[in-house]
Amino acid sequence: MAQGTDLSLSLRPVSLRGISDLFRREIRAGKSGGKSHLGGTGKTFPYRRLVAIIARLPDRPEATVEYFVPDDRKAGGAFVSVTGRVRHISVPERTLVMEDGTVIPLDDVVSVASEIF
Repeated sequence: MAQGTDLSLSLRPVSLRGISDLFRREIRAGKSGGKSHLGGTGKTFPYRRLVAIIARLPDRPEATVEYFVPDDRKAGGAFVSVTGRVRHISVPERTLVMEDGTVIPLDDVVSVASEIF
């Protein structure tokens, strides 16, 4: 290990309030690439529901996540709905990972439903 490297900073847990604040700042700044209102559906990025899921990740909450999958060949795409247990949410990578291995970009999430809210 290099001298002066402090690994405790990278292993420190992130507070839920910090995650919620990060989502709010990014939505206000438009960093979601304009995808917070996909296809004129009027649905906003569900950051509060994602924060609730993060708080219960040790319990492996079951959720239904609807997200947009762009078409590779032409403009547009499709809305996909996946139901399963949430394994991991990465704020730096902006992804949600389901237990079955499905990786969902947070910027493409349209709605989240779960029995916990």
